Amino acid sequence: MKKVFNILRRVVASVWMPPVALVGIVLAIFVEDVLWSKYPALLVRYMHACEWIVSKHLGFILILVSAISAVLFFCDLARKKWRRALARVGLFAVGFATMWWIGDCYIHNFRGHQVSAIEICVAGKDTAKIGEKSFSPDELFKILRLVRLKTRADSVAFVIGEDIGFQDFWSCFLNRCSVVGIWHLAFRTADGEWPFLYTDGIHVDYMCDPKIAAVRIGEGGVLSFEDDFHLDVVEEEENSVANQGGFNLFNDSESAVFGDGVSARYVAAAVVVNSNCRISLVAACVRRLNEAGFSTVYLFTYE
Repeated sequence: MKKVFNILRRVVASVWMPPVALVGIVLAIFVEDVLWSKYPALLVRYMHACEWIVSKHLGFILILVSAISAVLFFCDLARKKWRRALARVGLFAVGFATMWWIGDCYIHNFRGHQVSAIEICVAGKDTAKIGEKSFSPDELFKILRLVRLKTRADSVAFVIGEDIGFQDFWSCFLNRCSVVGIWHLAFRTADGEWPFLYTDGIHVDYMCDPKIAAVRIGEGGVLSFEDDFHLDVVEEEENSVANQGGFNLFNDSESAVFGDGVSARYVAAAVVVNSNCRISLVAACVRRLNEAGFSTVYLFTYE
């Protein structure tokens, strides 16, 4: 035990300790990101009570390394070991600069691409499953917020385990995603993944392009089509979405949206969903638009 302590003391007192420890902080961030991306449910379930430790421990290590380096620097000066003292300062500066450079490269060039979409199974109107673990909507919110914070993940893929109503899907799932800043979503099936962007109406003013196709899913799953869709955002009226004539007229033919080669004329498609319909109908419509060649599909609801 004494031998191990002496080795540890020499390692800490070494002039090479600062650059090794500071660069190791970036490695620790990488390991933490991987853990959050691979095992989010496990980590949130067993570590949410110690969230402040997870968030602050790397900063604590940085402060500790700086403090140890400062103390040893003044000890070297007191012993008149000028070269060793200057070496500590130089190596600390090199380590600190390297840490920030590697960290900046990692965050901008790798961090945002290392995490695949988080797969969430819709197991009920108030139950989400990640892997084999079930969570309430509030627990799901914690998971999404922490994974977003730790890994910058910005995408979620939904698997339909239970065909719930869209209103429940919106309040328990889509709304949780939008609150934490996750807008890139998809429905995942056995034969593919069908992406869409969710918007609650407040964020659709940039969609006012003259050529947007739209499909409205009415109550009971009745489809209607619009080949020239426009939106006016009315934030003063309870953040609702409105336009002239109530979502246009939606009196165009199905071929006006799904005809051969039609998607090439549009920059996006919109799915306007009645809050009472089932999410299986929404998933089928999103899939059909993707298969028709629309590269961007927006989704929002109306009463």
